[in-house]
Amino acid sequence: MRLISLNVALFEPNNHLLSTFLSKQNVDMLSIQEISEKIDVSVNPDYVSKQTIDKATKDLHYSFFAPTWMIKDFHKKNFHKKESFDFTFGKKSYISNNYYRRL
Repeated sequence: MRLISLNVALFEPNNHLLSTFLSKQNVDMLSIQEISEKIDVSVNPDYVSKQTIDKATKDLHYSFFAPTWMIKDFHKKNFHKKESFDFTFGKKSYISNNYYRRL
């Protein structure tokens, strides 16, 4: 059995890298943190990872999406190697942990 646990880096536009990596894995179970799912259609698609992950893991037939919080903007001092970190999704998004498994 092959298991992968991964944090997808919420504030990074890495959908292409994520899709490429996951589609090459022959994984039975997948646990992913910081998945984002848009609530509003105007959310920046570069930071919406749930659809990308779902497509790359279509062989994993069961999944559980567990939203833990909602976000539109994020502002924090001394975060991600920046004195002042400011980030916006454009509109509200769900942030969650997600679990996938083959059978």
